[in-house]
Amino acid sequence: MNGHKNILIVGSQRSGTTLLNRILNTHPSIAMLYQQCNFLRHQAVGRTAIEQNVAVDIITTVSRAVAPYSPLFDRPTVGRLLRRVREEESIDPANLYDAILSMSLKNKKPDALYFGEKYAGRAAEIFPFKMIFPRGKIIYIVRDPRDVLVSEKGRLAKAAPSTRGHALYTILDWKISARSYIWARKHLTDIFLVRYEELIANPSQQIARIWDFLKVPQVEVSAETPLTDDAGNEWNANSSFDDSITGISNKTTGRWPLLIGLSDLVFLPCFLGSEATSLGYDIGVDAGLFSSNYHDLCVEYLERDVGERLEIMQKFANSEASPQGNKMASDVDELQYRSILSTRKVAEVLTECAYT
Repeated sequence: MNGHKNILIVGSQRSGTTLLNRILNTHPSIAMLYQQCNFLRHQAVGRTAIEQNVAVDIITTVSRAVAPYSPLFDRPTVGRLLRRVREEESIDPANLYDAILSMSLKNKKPDALYFGEKYAGRAAEIFPFKMIFPRGKIIYIVRDPRDVLVSEKGRLAKAAPSTRGHALYTILDWKISARSYIWARKHLTDIFLVRYEELIANPSQQIARIWDFLKVPQVEVSAETPLTDDAGNEWNANSSFDDSITGISNKTTGRWPLLIGLSDLVFLPCFLGSEATSLGYDIGVDAGLFSSNYHDLCVEYLERDVGERLEIMQKFANSEASPQGNKMASDVDELQYRSILSTRKVAEVLTECAYT
């Protein structure tokens, strides 16, 4: 084992995982991998030992994913690690993960106390991470799901207009990631919540809380602090809109009132309900937008019409995630996606009929 500690940042897509990754990387005691290596999503991570041929496959796959973003993750460095692995019949998952991170991070910050990376999706990485690093630190970042939805729609509109409807899939990820965090908060230690809006509104205060959680010296970070990628170049945020954002910017919050549709305003509280409330977001519909009994009618209709599909999805979202969680997710993805589209369609039709 190396002498450093481990950090994991998780959250749904469009929730600020990359921004938080870059902020943590400004600290001299913390080295964060810019592009996730996907090690924690490999089905072998839950094992007590990883066979030599599987370890070789993991390293090869990781190097293809990370090398374009990290100049230190080069062919000779990868080759040295492969030779080391081929000398062993099996390797401990924690040692392999540390070795992979060290390829990119050790030379950049040799005296770093923490090594880490971020994953955007369903936060299922929490569980294999804690299996191999019981004392590892986890930071879960969450963003108002209404802003997440309009951000994802904006991203898809720029990248591939024909897939705009797929933005709803990100809301499913938001729900599952929230469930993962809520479960982890009750059963695991060293897990910390960051709300995106609070981070943007008062970065110095919120980042000071993060340094306290990690037990590292306080380092001032503000909206003016330059953020960089692994090559040392100025970091440009992957904005869904036409903004040029290179750091912490208040342009990224509170867009939803101008961009979200009424049917989405109905759909989100029906689908996210308790998760949003648990994480501090009041996403209930303003009754003034609709006829007097519309919201109650819509909720009742949704629950009756798609109750069975929602129950299936709820069972998955409630399940205690495990190292096998990613395989489970892939098995039910198609059903989940059809269900979320169907639920959203009901909200859309009801909104068109009942809007005053």
